[in-house]
Amino acid sequence: TAFIVAREKDSLNEEAEDDRYFRAKVNFITVDEKSGSEKKTSATMIVKSDSLPNAVTELKAQLDSQMASYEIAAVTDTQILDVFQYEAPEK
Repeated sequence: TAFIVAREKDSLNEEAEDDRYFRAKVNFITVDEKSGSEKKTSATMIVKSDSLPNAVTELKAQLDSQMASYEIAAVTDTQILDVFQYEAPEK
């Protein structure tokens, strides 16, 4: 499962110059209060950007707005050409 990093909630990046997708592995860090040990939970995210440095900058900007501690383990280019937002049919 991959999460899409978006600038706004429920919005995909529509910037024309951002034409590449990058896969980011992010480790969220939690501390067990009883034992005091750190636990890392990894998540895969997709970031749309024009370059690797800008993808890292965008990812950091989105993650910094959250309360969770994290570390970026890896960011790599993908072969994804496009992403379409899914809208569930109304019942």
